[in-house]
Amino acid sequence: GTAPFAAGGTAPFAAGGTAPFAAGGTAPFAAGGTAPFAAGDSFFVVEKVVFHEGSEPPRETHPALEMLLSNAHEQSAAGHIEELGKMLSDAVFAWRNGTLSEAQRQLLDSCVKCRILSTAKSNSPSLEKALVLYRNLTKAMPSPSFAPGVLEHKALNAAFLPRGDHKRPGDPVARGFLEVLDARPFQSAQSGRMELAETILSKNNPLTARVMANRIWLWTFGAGIVPTPDNFGRMGEKPTHPELLDFLALKLQADDWSLKTTLGYLLETEAFHRTSTPSPEAASVDPLNALLSHAHVRRLEAESIRDALLSVSGALEAQQFGAPVAPNSPRRSIYLQQRRNSLPALLSTFDAPKPFTTLGRRDSTTVPAQSLMLLNDPAILQLCKRWSDTVRAKVTGPDARIQAMFVSALGRPPSEAEASKARAFLAAAGDPDNLTPLAHALFNLKEFIYLR
Repeated sequence: GTAPFAAGGTAPFAAGGTAPFAAGGTAPFAAGGTAPFAAGDSFFVVEKVVFHEGSEPPRETHPALEMLLSNAHEQSAAGHIEELGKMLSDAVFAWRNGTLSEAQRQLLDSCVKCRILSTAKSNSPSLEKALVLYRNLTKAMPSPSFAPGVLEHKALNAAFLPRGDHKRPGDPVARGFLEVLDARPFQSAQSGRMELAETILSKNNPLTARVMANRIWLWTFGAGIVPTPDNFGRMGEKPTHPELLDFLALKLQADDWSLKTTLGYLLETEAFHRTSTPSPEAASVDPLNALLSHAHVRRLEAESIRDALLSVSGALEAQQFGAPVAPNSPRRSIYLQQRRNSLPALLSTFDAPKPFTTLGRRDSTTVPAQSLMLLNDPAILQLCKRWSDTVRAKVTGPDARIQAMFVSALGRPPSEAEASKARAFLAAAGDPDNLTPLAHALFNLKEFIYLR
C-alpha cells in the first residue's frame, strides 16, 4: 500500500532518502557540524506557565497536531508523506539553529517516542562520534566553583524592631558600627559595608586585634590569655596577662594581620618550648597554670588523632589540595567532606565541632565512647594490622621492632620496663611475630592522644 511507512514506500526515512538523519545527509550531528550541545551541557526550558481559577484543569493544546493539520494541502498519501518529511526536516534544522518552535518541539518529541525518529547512536556514525566527543569534553571540564557575593547599591536604613517584633517596626536606625565603640553613623549613600570593614580593622578599634591575637594564642598554647575567647565583655573572664595581649594585638596589626607571621613568632618563644611538668612552687601557687609557668597538657584535636593513626600506620596519603573526600579516605582530615546529617564518627567522638556555627574554643571531653572507638572500630583494627605488617617487613628482631613502634607512636624509645612488658604481652598473645596486639595497645595509650 501507500501507507507512510509501507515497505519500499517513499517514507522520509527510507534507505537512501533525504531524511534529516540519513547517512551522509545534513543532519545536525554530521561530522564537522555545529551541534548545539557541543558548546555546553544539556538543559531544559519551561515554555509557559498557566494560571487558572476554575475547578477543571486548563484544556490542553496540541500545537504539533495543529501545525500538521494547517499545513496539509496535498490530497494523496504520497503528498502527505512528503509534507511530513519536510516539516520534520524543518523542525530538525530549526532545533539545530536555535529557532525551534513549541509545535516543532512536540512534533520531534512525538516522533522520537514513537520511534519514527531514532536516537540510537549506532544508526549514525557521525552521531556516535559527536556523542563520544561531547561526553569526553564533559568529563574533562572542571567542576564550577561558586562564591556568594553582593553588589553595592543605594541602601536604606533598617527600622528598629522592638523586642524583635517585625510586625511593629519602629523608627529607622542609621547604619553604623557598635555604638558602645563608635556611635557615629556611616555617611555613605551605599550599603556601608566598606565603612564597616574599615572600622572593624581600624587601629582605633582594639577589640578585633585582641580577639584575633587571643585565639592564635589559644590555638598555640591550649588556653587563651582571655579564658573566654567568645566573650570579652562583662560576663567573660579577665585576661591573665593584659600587657601580653596588647603587645600581640599591636604586633598582629603591624604584621599586616598575617596569621602565619604571628604563629611563627609564638612557636619560637621560650614559653612554647617549656615542659609540661610544673615546679613544686608552681603546682602550689598556680595549680591551674593561669600564669603559664609551664606548658598545658592537652589532648590532640579530633583531626590530629585521626591523622596520627593514619600516619603512624603508614596509610596516610600525602596528596595536597583537591576536592573533598569520603570519610573512609586515607587523606588528611582537613580534606574530609562534611555532611551535617552524616558526620565522621571518629571525629565526632573526639569532640570535633559540628559545622553549624562558629566556636572559639573546642570542648575536650573524656567519655567511654572514645575508648570504645579506639578498641573496637574496624577501621582502626585494620590500621593496626597494616602497621604491624609494615614494621615486621622492615625491621628485624623483636626488640628492634618494639623500639621502632614506640618511637613511631610516642616519639621516644621504650623504657626497660615498657620493653619487658611489651615482649611478655606479645608472647602471651600467642605469636611474637604478630605485632598487631602491640600496635593496638599503643594506639590506646593516653600518651598517644595527649600532647605534653
